[in-house]
Amino acid sequence: MTDIPALSNRLHYGVLALPSGPLVEASLAAARAAVHPSVLNHCIRGFYWSRLFAAHKGVLNDADYDEELLFAANVLHDLGTGPDRTHRACSGSRSRAPISPPLC
Repeated sequence: MTDIPALSNRLHYGVLALPSGPLVEASLAAARAAVHPSVLNHCIRGFYWSRLFAAHKGVLNDADYDEELLFAANVLHDLGTGPDRTHRACSGSRSRAPISPPLC
């Protein structure tokens, strides 16, 4: 009987781990407040695909690769797409999920 692989092996050596940091926390909080959970899940899946593509291209260790910024871009890309279209945080309108100008 074979042993069950360790969790990190099943996760392809941490590829499914989310990054951490202030930009990650701020963008995740803004997205949680502004979009439906299914849309947020779609955005997080986009981050996973982006990270896999970066790994495929061999740029994960490049100086220009910024995983926090990549996560924020993916998580925030659907803000303002809800049915009421009131979440235009980066356009200067009022929003339930205010974002500081450096994130826009």
